[in-house]
Amino acid sequence: MQSICTYENGYLGMSDFCYLFTQIEWESFENTLDMQYYFDYAYSNPTVRAQDIGYVQELLARRQHEYITFSSSSVNSTIDNNAAEFPLGQAFYADFSHDYIMISVLTALSFDYFHKPPKA
Repeated sequence: MQSICTYENGYLGMSDFCYLFTQIEWESFENTLDMQYYFDYAYSNPTVRAQDIGYVQELLARRQHEYITFSSSSVNSTIDNNAAEFPLGQAFYADFSHDYIMISVLTALSFDYFHKPPKA
């Protein structure tokens, strides 16, 4: 129910139901999510960097204005090797994904900010 409240608060404001949770419960909920994201989708998971290397390869290809014609990672080179599906030379790119995927990508990019584990 706390997960629903966080989305509801972001879009509609806090409902009366969400006030059932105390400040300590909200802080504990936040800490639980921090630990879950760290251990499942960030540095503590040894497979995360390998899983998200494809995103990093696509990012580098766009920055270097090159198509990806072959990949032995998760990149779909049949999509990333043509202008219709993988445009190059754009002033702005927007990629959308789930929050946990973005944490994994930032880990694959070696952002040190996410390297330190959350406090238990």
